[in-house]
Amino acid sequence: MRESWCVRRIGDGVRCVIYGCRNPHGVILLRNRPPQYFMCPSHRAEYTHSEVRPYLSCGCGPQLCGACLTYLESGKKVLVVGERRVGDPYPFDFLAQVRSYSSGDALKFLTNMGAFRGGSSRTRLLNTGIRWDAALNLLPPSRAARWLDADHVVASAVAQHLEPAMAQWDVVLVGRHVEHAFALGPHPAPRVSLIEGCPWLFLPHPSGRNRCWNSQEVVGRCREVVGDFLLRE
Repeated sequence: MRESWCVRRIGDGVRCVIYGCRNPHGVILLRNRPPQYFMCPSHRAEYTHSEVRPYLSCGCGPQLCGACLTYLESGKKVLVVGERRVGDPYPFDFLAQVRSYSSGDALKFLTNMGAFRGGSSRTRLLNTGIRWDAALNLLPPSRAARWLDADHVVASAVAQHLEPAMAQWDVVLVGRHVEHAFALGPHPAPRVSLIEGCPWLFLPHPSGRNRCWNSQEVVGRCREVVGDFLLRE
């Protein structure tokens, strides 16, 4: 989901997020919900054309950080696909509900449910330099973190149903279970692979149980691969 730009008059304490800009003629609201960021019309045209990503910012401000600006400049529209959130069990037949929608509507349904909206997993992803427009999980919330055989079956079916709608996105898959669901792994992550001619980014799952994130070498490699992914067309 994208948000429209809203024109606002510049006032005291409101400045364009681009460092050093002093345009006094008005600013454009990047987001209509907190945290709010503003950009003057000239920089809006330069960096974002007519729309801006709703999940652009990592919470930086008043100027956008280098990673957020790099993502803006890349022109990519990133979809992050995760495994599942630990929480109260989903009360309905998740797979039947997903299949009741078309591929595009199912993707909207799952991104509305959301993923990586907070917590340490989101922080680990942001620390690699990746930013995204939307995120989803292949499985519904559950109190069990361990995947069973039935979970793999559901995740694979959901992945297969979503694939047609994912063609318009720049895709980031996190975790070996997600790779398995798309029949693309397991292979060492992080990496960038061409899937039907499009670069897909593969990252380790950012859960605190994944000890690879304790290695600065792995984190540094993730940042390198993310930088390569954002530069690819």
